[in-house]
Amino acid sequence: MESVQLREVKSKVEVYDKGLLATDPRFRREVTIIHEDGSYFHWRDAFLMKLDDWIVCFTEHHGFHIFHFSDLDSYWESERRHAALEEVPDGL
Repeated sequence: MESVQLREVKSKVEVYDKGLLATDPRFRREVTIIHEDGSYFHWRDAFLMKLDDWIVCFTEHHGFHIFHFSDLDSYWESERRHAALEEVPDGL
């Protein structure tokens, strides 16, 4: 059963989520969340936001996910970039 506070957060997040477009540049990030029990979640094309005592992960294709700060061990997001690759030298 959801708490009253979680329902309020979810209501605000649903409104925000409906306004997001797939072309939003924040979806060029990756998110990793590690729960206090050691389980972890990783999404590409996602970003994090804070709302009161909650962390919200918005994903391009999998909706949003809400976590309470006290339930998490750690969380982070990173920019997704392609590494500059060297050419293989001739003769190899």
